[in-house]
Amino acid sequence: MGQVASHLARASGQIARGDATSALRSSGFGLSALTSVIARLEQLLNENTRPTDMATEEYPKEFEPLVSAYPRRLSYAR
Repeated sequence: MGQVASHLARASGQIARGDATSALRSSGFGLSALTSVIARLEQLLNENTRPTDMATEEYPKEFEPLVSAYPRRLSYAR
């Protein structure tokens, strides 16, 4: 977000000095940076922010012996 402000402040100074070409370029960079910020915020809003608790997930009962034996196999592997 700081880049947006920096580019737009630079553009306003360039306009004040009468440098329209540089101001147009700087405002374009500011717009590009702002678009990037908006896209990142949209990604954050669209993501499922609640973490899943894998310990509460169900699994088919036929796999229960394999699931319960897995930690023991890991401890013996060390």
